[in-house]
Amino acid sequence: MTDPPRSTALRVVVTGANGYLGGRFANAAEARGWTVVRCGRRPAATGTWHRLADLDAASVRAMPLDCDVVVHFAALAHRYPPKAPTSAEYRRVNAFGTQHLAEAARGRARAVVFVSSVAAVGIPADGVIAATTTARPTTPYGEAKLLGEALARNALDGSVTGLRVVRLPAVYGAGSPGAVGHLGRWVSRGLPVPSCCREARRSIVSVDNALDAIATVAADARFDGHAVLPTDGPALDMLDLAGRIARVLGVRLRVVPCPMALMRVIAAAASSVGQDKSPIGKAVARLVEQSVIEDDSMARLAGWRPPVSIDESLARAFRGPQ
Repeated sequence: MTDPPRSTALRVVVTGANGYLGGRFANAAEARGWTVVRCGRRPAATGTWHRLADLDAASVRAMPLDCDVVVHFAALAHRYPPKAPTSAEYRRVNAFGTQHLAEAARGRARAVVFVSSVAAVGIPADGVIAATTTARPTTPYGEAKLLGEALARNALDGSVTGLRVVRLPAVYGAGSPGAVGHLGRWVSRGLPVPSCCREARRSIVSVDNALDAIATVAADARFDGHAVLPTDGPALDMLDLAGRIARVLGVRLRVVPCPMALMRVIAAAASSVGQDKSPIGKAVARLVEQSVIEDDSMARLAGWRPPVSIDESLARAFRGPQ
């Protein structure tokens, strides 16, 4: 992470501190000299912890929310069948749980940073997401995240507690789940990548750059009322991304000729029962789906740029055994 202003010594409460991103953020925040209270279901032996079994109203009211910033990671994420959440489960945790937290933090914290997702925006017909793009989520997960943003905004409206939203695209890093990790495992096994993947560009963000962006938002009141979409930089086409991963792994990238029209037919057929119920359909869709973020809000508001290059980020994520 880049250093915060010297005058900034934040007291931070982190929800979801048992999770992949939340735990790493808590460690990185302490490395910056911030005072951190971790909240999660399984308190560890080290660090300051508050056990948070659920995001119901009673549980969140008992949290130690008299702080500078609450950084809210706790969420119900994508899972494969038979454990795929229902729409109601997504809403209960990701939407109404966020509302409960915002209501409890109102007037107690200076700001709530809600770690949301680009899924809350959805993918426009042209695959390009700008700061002005109207949010139209297409998945139950994305719908719940967008509802959580709206409910938190309403809960904090007119109070001294600001709301700052960070909508993350696909996050990758050593041991991370998600689209880039799946692609890395695909390449490492020598499986062929369809040639038409060069027609699909995606914006991604490494775990290091994501954490730096979230810390920047947490430390800067200029982000109050804004929803930002940090990335590693210009979007890469999926074939280029696969080639960069192959170079990191020291393997030969295998490319098989395949027209995009055929890949889209395969993706549609495999996903006909719904992506949350079809891991194969979701994996294929990730290869052909374009999702390009063109949003300079973080640079415009605070001069933020990703501190780690895309190639260094990929090296950190995929170097060594897969």
